Amino acid sequence: MVEITVTLFTYFFIILFAVTMVAILIAFLARPEKGANLLDIREVDGVPVLWENGMPYFTWMKNTDHEQLDLSSVWKFRLDPDDIGREERWFEVEFDDSDWYDHPVPGTWNIQKPEWLDYVGVGWYRRKFTVPASMTGKFNRIVLDGVAFVGHAYLNGKFIGSHSGGYTQWSLDITDSLFYDKENTLAVRIDTGRDYYMLPPLTGPGYCLNWWFYGGIKRIVKIDSGPCVTFCKLLVNTDHKGKIEGSVIVYNRKQKSVEADVGIRLLDLSGGLIKEIVASHKQIDRKDLGAVKFEDIIKDIKLWSPDTPDNRYILEVNVATIEGAETQSIEIGFRHFEFKGTSAYLNGEKIFLRGMNRHEDDSRFGPIQTAELIEQDMELFRNLHVNFMRPGHYPNDISWILACNREGIMVVHENPLYQLGHSFHSVCSTMRKEVCKEATRQLIEMIERDRNHPSVVMWSVGNENVPFIPSIRKILKKLCAVSRRFDPVRPITLATMHIPYGVIPRLDFSAALGDVLFINEYCGWYSDKPEDVGPYLDSIHKKWPDKPVVVSEFGAGSVKGREHGELIDVGMGSKRDFSENYQKNFYKIQLEQILKRPFVIGTMPWVFADFRDDKRPNNPIPNMNLKGLVTYDREPKKAYHVFAETYAQLEKQIIINGVRSSNLT
Repeated sequence: MVEITVTLFTYFFIILFAVTMVAILIAFLARPEKGANLLDIREVDGVPVLWENGMPYFTWMKNTDHEQLDLSSVWKFRLDPDDIGREERWFEVEFDDSDWYDHPVPGTWNIQKPEWLDYVGVGWYRRKFTVPASMTGKFNRIVLDGVAFVGHAYLNGKFIGSHSGGYTQWSLDITDSLFYDKENTLAVRIDTGRDYYMLPPLTGPGYCLNWWFYGGIKRIVKIDSGPCVTFCKLLVNTDHKGKIEGSVIVYNRKQKSVEADVGIRLLDLSGGLIKEIVASHKQIDRKDLGAVKFEDIIKDIKLWSPDTPDNRYILEVNVATIEGAETQSIEIGFRHFEFKGTSAYLNGEKIFLRGMNRHEDDSRFGPIQTAELIEQDMELFRNLHVNFMRPGHYPNDISWILACNREGIMVVHENPLYQLGHSFHSVCSTMRKEVCKEATRQLIEMIERDRNHPSVVMWSVGNENVPFIPSIRKILKKLCAVSRRFDPVRPITLATMHIPYGVIPRLDFSAALGDVLFINEYCGWYSDKPEDVGPYLDSIHKKWPDKPVVVSEFGAGSVKGREHGELIDVGMGSKRDFSENYQKNFYKIQLEQILKRPFVIGTMPWVFADFRDDKRPNNPIPNMNLKGLVTYDREPKKAYHVFAETYAQLEKQIIINGVRSSNLT
């Protein structure tokens, strides 16, 4: 009897200990919500401003009268696989780089030489330049974009700043570091190695990125030279009834207070004045910020939409002080996008989101977005009748967003918080607040750059992060709150991951944090059959009956011209033949099921074009994700025509009925 009692006590103690440890673990995992508090976010008259690298984060402006020095050209480049560059001081002015490789900027080292394609590690760029005398006495910023993934910048032999994140813009104050009377030397050290605390995060030991780890300076580098009192942030909100409101945040770099006159004007695209919106006088303390708010109603406004993308306007901001004057402007559009019930509305009319996913990748240029490539892809988008898109899992080159403004394609921009929790190591990383801090900072940078574009209608805070881990839910909840703080107008979403066997939606505790459900599903590819998507979506709707649903990813791989082939393991125990016919029939079956369901208000096939992928060495074309509707070289597959026909019918139905409908009849 005593032995039985001891045994029961032992079992009870083990169970109690296990429950206690799980409770402690869950409580510990919930800690990272405060990670964003490590950022320097300052309030100016109720407007949040991200303070970074010793100054405010600057809004992107389309037009400026600032003098600018474009540093895009051929730079000197060298790989540094042993990471010896800092020790050997490759950043010094006198360092001899004559035997280094000539590398274009914008550019990526992975496509410069075949042997560099797979290189992950450190590379160095160097560039010599001379600034014009007219920049003397100005506020001079160096602006870098698309430095992947961690960049350290040196000017004239001195470290001037760093940045993590390969898809957002950053700038450094180099006013006191420039040589104004002789040649300058700029060096940038770039590391494409990833860890668990950066974005996109490493998801496990040796785990892949799932797209190509392009390294380099993929976008612009320039020096912006403006007055020492300049506006740093422009926030504009509009609606479909002519309302316009927002804020101009002015930064005073001087060591003394100044008085500034701020004027805001609305112009048409040809520069004709429509209305003087505000003229304000503001005193700004030294090294401080000042806010000018504005609100007005514009009569007889023409609305921006996919059908009327030319209805854009110029918002011009003028700032004048005793230190100098400036005029800068952006293009805006009047429109209102929202979700009500299980429907989406643009300018008060119901709309179906004829969507597309697209990576920045091309066989000729890699991730570099040339005007030629953008026009080629836009022509293919036009033929598909696309009105909505997600640009991969990261902020795209601003040139693509400007093209979407012109073409009338609505955009949901996504923060590269990608697949947190896919390994034990990844779960453990979410216990620390660095991940939340990084995700918050890059989310804010994305919002601040692109919030004023008419095409950008939504924000996505991340993709396929495990939804039932408490710490990950805390991070996602925090990001949704930050997004609403910096942009209270645009809806928010996050894309759910695909787990078969009913795991999702039963264990998804995060999807409803946003305003709309973005559902990634691969029924018929990684699991089950294509027709299983119907019951799967019904289970989603049953759990969240008041939320609209966008099928944000669904797809199957194929090789153009392949009629049949051997079955290849694609993951989760499934094998597929990568034939064009299977991909075509997959989409026909899925679309038939999806469009029967009125709570589904959008579809977004994965993906527009085949792209390089470090996860798939055993595919028929190794290291290529072959789910594209077009090939890597932009040749349409059979599935492309399925969407061209289906989306054309949806568009035609909208025109004939005069209302926005969420499904084919």
